[in-house]
Amino acid sequence: MKQKKQLVVCLIASGKHIQHLLFDPVRITLSLALRKTSDKKQAIKTGDKKASTKTTIYRDVIVAYLTENISARCSEIAALIGISNSRTRAILSKMVEDKILVTEGENKNRVYKLSF
Repeated sequence: MKQKKQLVVCLIASGKHIQHLLFDPVRITLSLALRKTSDKKQAIKTGDKKASTKTTIYRDVIVAYLTENISARCSEIAALIGISNSRTRAILSKMVEDKILVTEGENKNRVYKLSF
């Protein structure tokens, strides 16, 4: 005598159990109807973005470097980290904005120092 396999399906909506269904299937096809709540794309606000792991590591390296050295130029830090000057400048600017670093000088003569 061949045993029949049965399938039990629980229907849950909004976290609440609705119904148990018992099937004795040969083949099951499941179709789900999905609906969009909105066609608008959700913009990610600048304040909602988290710093990437690499950026956090770069910031830690910069703080460690400036702890040992009184000041440094953007090009020195870029060479230390191994990223472009423009990316380094963006990280340094954010660190100045966050009051971790202070700047002295302008443009090509600008150097960065720890603020504390």
